Amino acid sequence: MNKQLIIALGLVVLATPALASKARLAALGEDIYGSFYISDNRNIFYNAAQLNNHKDLVTMEWGNTTAAKDSNQSPRAEGGFFKSAGNLVYGIHLGSESNSSNDLRTAAGVVAYEENNLDLFIAGDAGIKWGANLTYSKSAKDETTSTLGTGFVASNNKQEAIRTRFGMIAGDLEGYANINIANKAESTLVAPAPAPDPSGNNEFKENTSYQIGAIYNLMDYRLFADYRSQSGEAQGGANLDGKLSSSQLQVGAGRATKLNDKATLFTKLQYQRINAENKTGVAQDVGLGGEWVEGLATCDINNPIFCKKFSASFIPVVVGLEFDAASWLVLRGSVAQAIWGNQKASDKSGITESTTLNGGASVKFGEASIDGSVSNDNTTNVTYSRVAMTYRF
Repeated sequence: MNKQLIIALGLVVLATPALASKARLAALGEDIYGSFYISDNRNIFYNAAQLNNHKDLVTMEWGNTTAAKDSNQSPRAEGGFFKSAGNLVYGIHLGSESNSSNDLRTAAGVVAYEENNLDLFIAGDAGIKWGANLTYSKSAKDETTSTLGTGFVASNNKQEAIRTRFGMIAGDLEGYANINIANKAESTLVAPAPAPDPSGNNEFKENTSYQIGAIYNLMDYRLFADYRSQSGEAQGGANLDGKLSSSQLQVGAGRATKLNDKATLFTKLQYQRINAENKTGVAQDVGLGGEWVEGLATCDINNPIFCKKFSASFIPVVVGLEFDAASWLVLRGSVAQAIWGNQKASDKSGITESTTLNGGASVKFGEASIDGSVSNDNTTNVTYSRVAMTYRF
């Protein structure tokens, strides 16, 4: 088990609840960018109006600042501060880079990832809760780095990203729209010999991309529908030009059930559909004979944009439990599995092993809590962990 998690679980103190983080959501089998049915401050990243429900706090996520993608294997560091002032709530969040944006850039042969992201939030309650957000990221580096694990070398990396989020909550109904304003990046990529040379100034420019969704409270259930669409174009060295596109639909229902005064059961059933297409040469590996063959990047349900063409439909089920083991300690865990599904990606078909187990805990210290989680990768059987801290004032 990760030493950070051991330290977190070793803190034995008294406190009031302060439970909200990527570590908590990962332990309950949810997306790190928020849950459609579990109350958590990470929900502001799909609906900015959720800031009205998660205010007067400081949150920090432990991790690194070099990974192109936030994952249980390699979490990224980030943190924020949110405060109420009358009927308004405002805040700033640092370091919340977009996984989907960085995937598109990588799939376009660009190694200039989002970094130093700045998120500004404002929300209010005027009978209807509303919220808005602006995300900005810009950087330029002349340093030379190896990338992709294949001997490729990248340099002269430049990137810029601008996004906005709008959301509302009116009684039992909430809706949101998140829109990409600008997303462009470029880098010089050089391939090792004796491969055909795709060297050049590779560029990526995202087209109009968006996420829209709605959630409705029906009795004890949260009914949700979420649709995301992204597309862009790559330009660069030999065989690297082409379009990229991906979309995802999620429709389902989730429920948080109080079993008693100490335990809450979380259950979710949803239908999910993913489509992606990559018409660039980065969906191919460079063969020694000069032909392009698949293999440069992983092509699977977790990385659909790296497939020439990918489609999947499946029905995942998640069951989670959160238990107040003591006044200072909360334990949680979840199990998830796709009970039905099919996928088409090159010569692959069918859904592979999908059962995942996650666990975690929160140790409380005054108005603060330290959250830890452990997750098992069902393909490598390696256990990974996350650690976060939240302070409420």
